[in-house]
Amino acid sequence: MKNKLKPTMVADLPQIDAIDIFLILELAQANGTLRFGADWLRLRNGKVVKASGDVGQIVALILRGEGELTFRAVNGDPQGAGTYSITALLLEAARVADEVSK
Repeated sequence: MKNKLKPTMVADLPQIDAIDIFLILELAQANGTLRFGADWLRLRNGKVVKASGDVGQIVALILRGEGELTFRAVNGDPQGAGTYSITALLLEAARVADEVSK
């Protein structure tokens, strides 16, 4: 049987602002997996390197979502081919939200 690691951080959205969580992980250059429901983002050095789906859509879902957001840190370098800046993803999500509201 697999030994499940406990999350390093758990946040209840919207009680905690998801943007704050994203920025903390980016500034800390965190390595690990951020989960929200069935969706996840894998981080290496505070950048998204892999995701369960479209990275932008997952970030947007987390920003407007309610529920439990968890982060599990890992030692070493999580694998993934992408390199998406969290700040750039947040700015893009804000731009899309602004266009939708017009």
